Order: sequence, then structure tokens, then C-alpha cells
Amino acid sequence: MNTDVAPVPPLSADASSTPHARVAQRRSTLRLFAVLLLLTLALRTPAFFVQVFNSDETFLATQAEVISDGGNLYEEAADRKPPLVPYVYAATFALFSTTALWSVRIMAMLAVALTALLLALEARRRYGPRAAWIAGVLMVLASIAFAPQDGQAANFEIFMLPGMTAAVLLARRGRSFSSGVAVALATLAKQTGAATLIPVLYLVWRQRGRRGATDALSGFALPLALVA
Repeated sequence: MNTDVAPVPPLSADASSTPHARVAQRRSTLRLFAVLLLLTLALRTPAFFVQVFNSDETFLATQAEVISDGGNLYEEAADRKPPLVPYVYAATFALFSTTALWSVRIMAMLAVALTALLLALEARRRYGPRAAWIAGVLMVLASIAFAPQDGQAANFEIFMLPGMTAAVLLARRGRSFSSGVAVALATLAKQTGAATLIPVLYLVWRQRGRRGATDALSGFALPLALVA
């Protein structure tokens, strides 16, 4: 397995310099995302027809209704989790003009497909187009490899995954501050997302030393401070 942590080298002229090549790659990426989204929709469709109970969804939906009614999170409705996902629920309910759970499960599908796309893009960078398809499809399949009450729900973990994945990919590319921000977003979805800071700091330290680690910590701390 390739475990290099060096900055991503620039693509060769043949691969990226011509407008035709860039357009072709964008089309390939859009096609990949469309397929992953359709696969996610197909595999998570049972959530719309089979009743499943997930405690995360019940807490989140209750908090979202309190927020929508003008209440304050952690006062009128409290949980031990960070605030991002309750606000995602509240925004989704407002967008679809419903408090039905099918609406947030659609958002969960987008989160799964986005995570799969990020993994696929990294696999393509390392190993080529075939690896991209394999990585993306395996991610979508893994997301439902649980009991229905967990695998089909719009829970905290689903919304934590895109930030965690983006953080590591950004760190591999030497984007220290952005990777820290991505870890913060994952942490604001679920506190265990903060564990991603460990590999992120390792990656940016290897590439940029103390300056990279400082930038990553700044990117991590700033969103949390603003939210606090």
C-alpha cells in the first residue's frame, strides 16, 4: 500500500494542461458522482418505506423543531452532541416544509455520496480510474452494512464523514488551514470527529513542519471558537 505523505505532485502536461483534458476529467468526475448518488439512492430507498427507529433521529428532530420554533439549543432542548447536525435538520425541515424524516434522509444520501466521491478522487489520484470506481462503490456499500436502524438513518456519523474525509485529503495536499477547518466541521457534527486531527497533524507536519501544524490547529480552533 502506498503510504507516502509527500505533497501531491503536479499532473503532467499530457494529463492536465489542455482544455480538452480538463473538460474530460470534469465530465468523468460528474459521471462518477452521478452514479454514486444513484447507487446511494437505490441502496437507501428502504428508509422511505420500512419504519426504522434510530435514537439519533428522534433527538435531532426534536431539537430541530425547537430551533424552528425560536427556541435555544441546549436550553429548551439539550443533547451531549455538538450543534451542527440539529441545525442541518432544522434547515432541511424548512427547505422541504415538513418535519418528516424522509427529508433529512435525503440529505444523508447526499452526505454519503459526497464522502464516496472524495474517496474516489483520492483513489483516482493514486491508482487510476478503476480504483476510483472501486473506492466509491465500496464506500456506498459500507454505509448500509449495518442493522437498518443504523444503516438507513440520518444520524450524526453520516454528517461527520464528509468533513473527516476532506480533512485528510486536504492535509495530504499540504492545505494545512483548510484541513483544520474540515476537522472542525466534522467535530461540530460529532465530537469524535476531533480524532481526525491526529492524522491531519501528522501529514501536515511531515510536509510543512511546525508551520503546517500551527496552521492546521488554527483552522481547527477558529470555527469552534466562533460557534462557542
